[in-house]
Amino acid sequence: PELLRSLLEFFTLKKIKTHLISLLQKEDLFLWWRSQHKTLPALDTLLNEDEAAELTALSLEVTDTLILLFEHCLTALNQLKHNKGQYSFSDLIIKTHTLLRDFPLVTQHLQNQFQHIMVDEFQDTDPLQWDIIQKISHPTTKLFLVGDLKQSIYAFRGADPLLFLDIQSRFEDQFKGKITHLTDNFRSSPQVIDFVNGLFNEVFTKGPYPIPYTALAPNAPLTGKVEACFLEEKDVEQEAHTIKNWVQNLLSENPSTPLDSIAILLRRKSHMTKIKHILETAGLPSNIHSGSSLFRQQETIDLLNLVDFLINPDDNMALLGVLRSPLFSISNNGVMSLYSATPHVPSLWERCKNDCATQTDIDRSKINNATTQLSQWLDQLKTNSLAHVVTSLTYHSDYKNLHQNNEKKPDSWTNIQAVVAKIQSLESEGFTPYECATRLKSLVRHPHHSQPNIMIQKNHIQILSIHASKGLEFDNVIIPECGKKFNFSKGEGLILSRDLGPGLSLGITIDKQKNKHRTHILERLESHTIEEEKRIFYVACTRAKKRLLLLGKKSVAKTEKKDAKKEKLHTFFDFLSPYLTILDETAHLTFSQSHFELSLYKENTQSSTQPINIPVENRIIPTSVERIFIPKTTPAPPIKLSNRTIPDSIHSREELELYLAKKNSPFYVKQEQTTSMTK
Repeated sequence: PELLRSLLEFFTLKKIKTHLISLLQKEDLFLWWRSQHKTLPALDTLLNEDEAAELTALSLEVTDTLILLFEHCLTALNQLKHNKGQYSFSDLIIKTHTLLRDFPLVTQHLQNQFQHIMVDEFQDTDPLQWDIIQKISHPTTKLFLVGDLKQSIYAFRGADPLLFLDIQSRFEDQFKGKITHLTDNFRSSPQVIDFVNGLFNEVFTKGPYPIPYTALAPNAPLTGKVEACFLEEKDVEQEAHTIKNWVQNLLSENPSTPLDSIAILLRRKSHMTKIKHILETAGLPSNIHSGSSLFRQQETIDLLNLVDFLINPDDNMALLGVLRSPLFSISNNGVMSLYSATPHVPSLWERCKNDCATQTDIDRSKINNATTQLSQWLDQLKTNSLAHVVTSLTYHSDYKNLHQNNEKKPDSWTNIQAVVAKIQSLESEGFTPYECATRLKSLVRHPHHSQPNIMIQKNHIQILSIHASKGLEFDNVIIPECGKKFNFSKGEGLILSRDLGPGLSLGITIDKQKNKHRTHILERLESHTIEEEKRIFYVACTRAKKRLLLLGKKSVAKTEKKDAKKEKLHTFFDFLSPYLTILDETAHLTFSQSHFELSLYKENTQSSTQPINIPVENRIIPTSVERIFIPKTTPAPPIKLSNRTIPDSIHSREELELYLAKKNSPFYVKQEQTTSMTK
């Protein structure tokens, strides 16, 4: 409490929480730093004289206090996890490392067990993981590492590209290994490869952290094209309309082009919906890949709520989720009637089995149906395995039809089948039903520990993040926002970096003060961010098989700048600008070892395809939403439908009305003397 009170003199409680969460997200970094210093040193001992002189005694004291408070929070968190028998993903790595370090017999047993170890995606390995690999490797173990440093784009997960370079430099001498460069490219057209080779041979080999570039050799029998569209202003809507026009031109040139061969790759997810809206308004169906894991999908959460209820019928929260899911579609009023009718009964399941006079006929019917169906599944679980019951209930006609015919979310049934397969797999490994449910719930709480669920929807333009596109390929790739500045995190109050000084470095902003220590950290982090963005841009460009379009606000050419010495690399287009000369209809890229002509795509404001109206009948809404129509005596005002989707969490008319009203939706119509809603 004393530590917290002292910090409250300088920060709000909300800001303190933000700082603590920042430290928790870098928990492995913090623990690594603490392991280097057996006792917690004062911050000024980690700074050089110039930096320490710039920092006030107050700033040092506040920083030390925050670290000590985090130590207490971390201890309490670990105790809480211990009491619940839970580990985080970082815990698993750290404790495995500790086990191998402190128990030589365990290490020796594992060394004798493995004769061959292959590490895929080695560029995404962090130092602690690499140390584990080394500890379980016997001197005679065959170690096979596969990786591409140019595709290391997960620094936010702790991956350290410098580790890859270090191992590569020592692999032949220290490890007596052999390095083989795989340069044949069977994906992209020669035009795309020539552009990639020319640009990234310059980009990767320059800067504070240069890496060697090995040119790719094109082996795909394809003909392609690389284009750029330079806009005068940074405007998301203008970029979206440019994408629409480019796609329409592509389809005019080759009408047989499948829409699912076109991918739009973005660095951020914030503008995906805007692009999708403009495309679909023009009659171009598109599909957004959230990049979210299978265990973030609503249908997955609904099914796992059902599993939790079957394991423990007294789990009120799980049953509440089941009742409100599309399977039973019981309204909020229906659920509340259960509580008001039998307030003395703590179990929601027991309330369901009692007849509630306060319910409407519709709710009473739905609750009776849910009670009957759930009772049957509970009886089945008494004599059958969890996997058998879950498989049986998911193929129940209502459940299967609900998800298999969901046009709004076509991957719904695929996701359900994946969850069922996971339950079957866990049970085959000997896990009890309770252990299966616990494992699955941990994946819901920590969905980033499972792989994104990417499903290419047929005849739809694919919209996804660059990170989610890794490992995929498309005939036609569009990269918008090439003129958008990178995020250097300069506004954050607390920043961390591993490679500064003898250990962890922190920068704390108090009353927006500036100091050499913080400035030094920000400069180093900016350099790391730029190197990461180079690799992200490389991954995006190499997803293209035939055609590649770069789109965004034009960067100021080097010769146009007042002071060339201050030139910064802040956007994707900044990587091109030092080599770019625009003449007439062609952009010339003059690299040190090659020359490339970049076709210019001129924005055409006139589109040959007129916007289409999506019929009302084609909108998919949850089955629980009653059809309420405005009386014929009150003519309904015209409504222009957009492609806005209704969240999966909406399961009743009341919820939908509230949601649309809050969103100021064009679907919501309020009459003077009646509250009605049209779809």
